[in-house]
Amino acid sequence: MELILLITALIHLLFPQAYRTLQHRLKFRSPFTYVLEAKIIVALSTVHLFVLLIFGYLFRPISELDFTGYIIVYDIPLVIYILCVAINMIGIRIAILKDFQYTLIRVVPIFQKNIYLKQRCLKTDIDKHLLWDAPIESSFNGKPEETENFANKIVGEALGRDCKGCRNILSYQSEISCDCRQNILLFAYPIKDFDEITRNDNKRFFTFDELGRLSESLSPYLKHELPYLQMIAEVWDHFDTPSQSEC
Repeated sequence: MELILLITALIHLLFPQAYRTLQHRLKFRSPFTYVLEAKIIVALSTVHLFVLLIFGYLFRPISELDFTGYIIVYDIPLVIYILCVAINMIGIRIAILKDFQYTLIRVVPIFQKNIYLKQRCLKTDIDKHLLWDAPIESSFNGKPEETENFANKIVGEALGRDCKGCRNILSYQSEISCDCRQNILLFAYPIKDFDEITRNDNKRFFTFDELGRLSESLSPYLKHELPYLQMIAEVWDHFDTPSQSEC
């Protein structure tokens, strides 16, 4: 069990994008990254497993250890886990006291005066609703000047190729709770060819006239972003800016 915990922590630290993909598939979204906890698990579990290796190979089988050996084998992993939980709780409380914020990057592809959207499931205490929203989004932990490269990266992962051309058109804040806010960066991505992106019942292009008639089927985020998306779509259509994108 400790080895599984160690491997998961290593994946989180060494391959953060793969870890976020796993979170997305498990439908788990959190504003906290738990990087500190992962580092503690890696450091302490590595030392603990190394000690077990020494006991097992240089002294005697682990199964023959006395009470002290029992503590080393079975109690230390529990202490490591409890320590990480305690640090996690303290860290979240400190973050909340400091008005914690995190960044969410959202990308909407645009072709001429059409925008590409995806249906997402919005859960409430009473029911679930399928609403149209930005098809690409991901939490971001890095320097502000790296947001554009990160947006290009997640678009490339979604389309299956290297992409450039994302433009930041809006920055705003949204409250997750009374004490936790998220900074939202909206990017628009120009599409050169209508057929270069997958379309089905849950992912397709819309005109702005269509979206005006589907107001009740749009996510709260998208309702706020729609005027800015329409403005940039009209500017790009007038100046033929999408031809400058690179994929």
